[in-house]
Amino acid sequence: MLKENFKSLTEKELLNKFTEIKSVFIDYYPVFLSCVGVANMDPLVKTLEKYFPGKGKAYANTLMAGKGDITSADQGYRLVELAETARGDASARRFFSGENYNPPLWEKELPEESPFKKSFKNFLAEYGHRGVYEMDLINQRWREDPSYPLSVIRSTMETADLGKIRSRQKEKADEVWREINRKVPSYRRGSINRSLKQVVKGMGTREMSKSVLVKITEFIRLVFQEMGRRLAGRGILAEPADIFHCACAEIFSVLQGDWAGKGLDILVAERKARMKEMEKISPPDIIMDETPHFEEPATRVKGNALAGIGVAAGRASGAAKIIYHPDEGEKLRAGEVLVAPSTDPGWTPLFLRASAIVVETGGIASHSTIVAREYGIPAVINIPGVMKMIKDSQLITVDGGEGKVYLQS
Repeated sequence: MLKENFKSLTEKELLNKFTEIKSVFIDYYPVFLSCVGVANMDPLVKTLEKYFPGKGKAYANTLMAGKGDITSADQGYRLVELAETARGDASARRFFSGENYNPPLWEKELPEESPFKKSFKNFLAEYGHRGVYEMDLINQRWREDPSYPLSVIRSTMETADLGKIRSRQKEKADEVWREINRKVPSYRRGSINRSLKQVVKGMGTREMSKSVLVKITEFIRLVFQEMGRRLAGRGILAEPADIFHCACAEIFSVLQGDWAGKGLDILVAERKARMKEMEKISPPDIIMDETPHFEEPATRVKGNALAGIGVAAGRASGAAKIIYHPDEGEKLRAGEVLVAPSTDPGWTPLFLRASAIVVETGGIASHSTIVAREYGIPAVINIPGVMKMIKDSQLITVDGGEGKVYLQS
């Protein structure tokens, strides 16, 4: 479908194509929700907690790191490999270090024999449907504009080392297994191993199901883009991208010939202005009966620490870098602590640059949890108000086992 020429379709055919893809989305969504539910690590944590009180979750996190086929983590690993490839590719080095570096021109400027170019094409073939905040149709996919993954490769080209990441994962896991072999009866170790395999498989299923859902939304976006091109060509919309501010009923009415579209551009302008105003407002934690509710900011506990949920074991210190959107990712330097409001797969490349992760929201099976655990990076989530409580460049220590962030004045 990616190669399908939507321009050649009649407007009736285009509307039918949208209806067809929407039907696939509706049919698949319950499957996605059921896959989300299989990511349950409670049995593993409870078993470990019996023998290691207070350490069950941390040990489970450590054992899971690097073990699964986690799609959103794998794309990060691939970017590390690409950075290593670029480091050894003379043409890629020239492209990334050029004074007139222009990411969208990568295909034109890199020669066909470039190992990096071939590898990056493969990366886009597999992960090009992904993007930053990818469930919002208005946001571009990496296949359309690969500037973001290219910027990640460029910024990590000199330091990328996948072997080091794998070694760190193995070293931590081996240490936990030694503890298990020392304290857990041999007849119970098998159940730990089975629980581990089950939860790793569940996490992989969850992330893969999300990837499939995003692929479907990419097809919907392609149809919308063609609709936008047509309406803009008629002067009904100011620009093709305005289609993402239209209701489906409005689009169908115009393309079916029931409405000339007069005034739609005015509605779109009002909606865009309204959206800008709404983006200035801090989103509520919960909306009940149309009333927004905000959680109380986290309070400091003993030892000048903020308490949250520890989701990836380990302890690391560094300068905090407050990042509200992945587009600001270049501000994050290797070894600093990433502090974010929430994350999705578009944030994944930044995780590999951070020494630790702190996230304002999230749950035990959220993206930030799964990927931080997979990479073996200490992480604490669910600290209300943390984006304003930690100052940019402030030295902090993240303890993913205790679920605490220690602030240094």
